[in-house]
Amino acid sequence: MQRMPAVNIHVAAAAGDVKRVAEILSDDASLINLADEDGKTPIQVVLARLADLDSQNPNDRANIEKYLILLHMLFDSPKAIFSAVNKGGKSAAEMLPVVMYGHDFRSYQRLIDIMIERNPKLMVDLFHKAIYADNIDLVQYLLEKNRDLIHMRDARGFSPYTLSVAASAGKVELLFQKVFPDEVTREASLRLDFSSAQTAPAIIKAAITYEDESFRMKFENIIDDLYNHPEFRPTMDLVASSLVEKREPGNKVIRIFIAAADNISGLTPKSSGFGDYDTQENVLRLGGSRDEKILAGTLIHEFTHLAAQLTYGNDTIPYPRRQPTAPPSNQEILYKRAIDDTVNLSTSRLFVSEAMEMKLNALLVSRMESYRSKEQSRSLPPGTLSDPEYLVSVPQAMVLYGNIRESATLSALESRGGPLVSFWRDVFNVEVQAAFMHSPLRKFIDTNVPFRPVDFQPPEILTVNTDMITRFVCERRFDLAYGGELMEGYHEGFPLQNRMTQQIIIGNLLDEAIARCLMPDTMSLAQANALINLPILQSQEYSVAYKTVWNALSDLRNSKYRDANPFTLDHVSKGDMKKLQSLIPGELREQLSKEIRLWSESSQDRIRVLEKTVDAVLKTYAKGYAFESKPFQKLKFALIESLNVNLPLSVPVDRQFLKEVLPQMLKDHSLLVPSGGKSRGLFGRETLSINSDKTRVDTAVKSLMAAKPVLGEKEARAFTINHA
Repeated sequence: MQRMPAVNIHVAAAAGDVKRVAEILSDDASLINLADEDGKTPIQVVLARLADLDSQNPNDRANIEKYLILLHMLFDSPKAIFSAVNKGGKSAAEMLPVVMYGHDFRSYQRLIDIMIERNPKLMVDLFHKAIYADNIDLVQYLLEKNRDLIHMRDARGFSPYTLSVAASAGKVELLFQKVFPDEVTREASLRLDFSSAQTAPAIIKAAITYEDESFRMKFENIIDDLYNHPEFRPTMDLVASSLVEKREPGNKVIRIFIAAADNISGLTPKSSGFGDYDTQENVLRLGGSRDEKILAGTLIHEFTHLAAQLTYGNDTIPYPRRQPTAPPSNQEILYKRAIDDTVNLSTSRLFVSEAMEMKLNALLVSRMESYRSKEQSRSLPPGTLSDPEYLVSVPQAMVLYGNIRESATLSALESRGGPLVSFWRDVFNVEVQAAFMHSPLRKFIDTNVPFRPVDFQPPEILTVNTDMITRFVCERRFDLAYGGELMEGYHEGFPLQNRMTQQIIIGNLLDEAIARCLMPDTMSLAQANALINLPILQSQEYSVAYKTVWNALSDLRNSKYRDANPFTLDHVSKGDMKKLQSLIPGELREQLSKEIRLWSESSQDRIRVLEKTVDAVLKTYAKGYAFESKPFQKLKFALIESLNVNLPLSVPVDRQFLKEVLPQMLKDHSLLVPSGGKSRGLFGRETLSINSDKTRVDTAVKSLMAAKPVLGEKEARAFTINHA
C-alpha cells in the first residue's frame, strides 16, 4: 500500500531528504505546517537534520543547494524562517549571511529581496547577521538600501561597528572605518580621562564590551584580584598600555568582548571555544557564564598570549619567530628543555602528595597530554595544538590551584613550582616587564598601585554532593587523565570524559552513602582527600576498570551520540548506562561500596561526637541561657559545622580538647562558620557568617557573651562581625 503524503513528508524530513520534501510540498503546500507526533513540522525536522551551516570545518557544513531549496520552501511559511532552527539553535534567516559567505552574491540577491519584501523588519536583523559573518557583499547591499542601518544597534545593544570588531574577520570593520569614520570614532576609543595616568585595571575594565552588562561586576572583581598578585602585574601593565590608542585603519588596538554564554559562538562564527585571542584582528573573546576562578584562569591565559605577542611578535611561544633554517636561540633551547623536564615528571607519584606546588606540575602535565591527545585524534603534526599552550597554562594553572585573593599562596607556587613555572617567572615575566618599560605608551599607565591587604582566608571547604566530589576526585587523580576523545569536552584542561567515567563508577555509590549516613552539607578538603586515598581507589583493579569504562564511553559517543555537543551523561540512555556499569567487576563494586560506606560513616560519627561535646562545652560556659532557643541552636550547629571543616582529622574531638581549643580559635578568628553548605567551587574563597543581619549578629554576640569567663565582649563580637 502506498504511503499517504503526510507520512511520506515526515519520513523524508527525518532522513534529511530536502529534495523529496520539496517535491511533496509542490503537490500539497499545506503539508508544510503539518506537525509530527513530537509536534515538529517537516521544515523544522529538515533544518535540525542539516549539519552546522556555519561550521568552520568545510566537511561539517550543510550542502548549499539543500539550504537554498529549504529557504525557497520557507517562503510559503514566513514564520518558519525564524521558528525552525538547526541543532545549534539558529534559524534559516540567521544562518543565511554565514551560509552564503564566499558565494557569488548575485546567486542569492533575489532571495534577500524576497525576504525583505515579505518582512521589511528582517532587514535590520539580516544586517547584523551579515556583520557577524563578515559578509561584506551583503552588508554593502543592505546599506545601499538603507544607510541609516549603520546607527541601528542589535538586541544586545552592540553598534554595527562594535559587532564588526567582536565577530568579523576584518573586512566589514575596515569598510566601516573608511565609509563611516565619525561612527567609528564614537565607538573606538576608551572613554577615560588621560589628562593623568590611569591604572592598568581601570584601562582594562574600560576596554571590555559585555554581551550582558550583568557580567561586569564579576569581571571587574576578577581583574582587581589578578592585579593584586605581583607576578601577574607585568602582563596586565603591558596589556593595558596596548589599549590606550584608538582602533583605526592600520592600528588595530586590542579590544575585549565577554559573551553571555560559557563559549564565544554568539560573538563570532569563527570559534565555539571558551575563549580565544585572535592575533590577526587583535580581539580577545571570552565566555562569561562560568565559575569566577575558572574565568580568572582563562583571562590570564589569554592575556599571556597577548603579552607574548606584544613582547616577541609571537603569541604562541616566548621568543621571536625564526626562519626554518636558522639555528634555535638559547632562549628557545631553555624553553623546550623546561617543557621536557615538566612532561617527564611522574604524575602517578605527584597526585598522592599534598604539596600544592607538586600538584601544579601535575596539572601542567595533564594539560599537555590533553593537547597532545587532541593532536593524535585529529592526525595533526606534534606540537600543532600543544606548543602554543604550554607557557600560557602556567598562570592559568596557578589561578586554578592557588588562591587568587591570597598572593602568598601563588608566590609559594612560583618559588617551588618546577621548570616551566621557573621559566615563566624568571625569563618570560622579566622580558614582558622590559617590554612595558620600553613602551612609549607606558606614560599613560599609573603603576603606583599598592597591594591591598588580604582578608581573613577561611579553610577550603567542599560542598557534599556527588557532582562536586567526583570533580574533586578527577582534579586530584592526574594519573587517570588520559586526555579524552570527546574533544569538545574540556574544562580548563580537565577532560570531562574523565569526570563522566568517575561518575559512572562511583556516582551511585556516593549518592547512596551520602543519603544513608545523612552527611553534613560541607566537608573539609582533608575529609575529601581521605576518600581519594581509600585503598580501593588506589588499586590496580580500579585503574583497569576505569580505563575499560573510559574506552567504552568513547566508543559509545562515536557510534550513537556524535550529534550531542557537548556530550554528557544526560544523553546516555538507561540501557547504555547499564551496559557501561556492567563493565565494572562485581568484586570491585562490592569493595568500592564497602569502603565508601565506611568513609561516609566516619564523617557521620565525627559529627555525632561534635554535637555532644559542643553542646556540653557551650552549656558549661553559658549558664542561665535558654539553650533551646532558636538563636542558640543556630549558633551551636554553626560551631559544629565549623569544627568539622576546621579540625584536622587526626585531632580527637573530645570535651576536654574543645574546652581548651574552642575559645582560642574564636579569639584568633581562625574558625570558619559555613552557612547552608555553600562553596564557591572546589577551592573558592567563601567568607561566611552566621548571618550578616544586625539583629542576628547581636543575638550571636549575646550567645557567646554568656561565656564571658572565657571569651569577653571584644572576642565575641570579633568572631561574629569579622566573618560577615
